[in-house]
Amino acid sequence: MRFELKFKETQHPFGIQAIHRFDNGYGVSVIRNNLSMGATLGLFEIALLNKGDDIQYDQQPIPAGVLGCLKMHEVQDIMSDINDLTPEEK
Repeated sequence: MRFELKFKETQHPFGIQAIHRFDNGYGVSVIRNNLSMGATLGLFEIALLNKGDDIQYDQQPIPAGVLGCLKMHEVQDIMSDINDLTPEEK
C-alpha cells in the first residue's frame, strides 16, 4: 500500500513535514529539516504519534519513537506496518 504524504514547509527548524493519521488511531510525522537525521543526504525521519500527537515510544515498528536516515520507500514500508497495528486504545 502506498500512502500519500502532503508535505508543508516549516520555518523552525527549516525544512518540510507531513503528518498522516491512520484509522487505527496512530499517526506519523515525516520530516526532513536542518535538524533531522539524514537530511543532508536527502533522507527522512519518521516518528510514530499517538492520538494526542505525542511521540509514541516502545511500540513496534518504531520502538525508539523516531527513526532517521530513511529513503522514501522505507518510510512507506514503516507506514504500512503502522497501518497494520492493533488499534490504539481509546
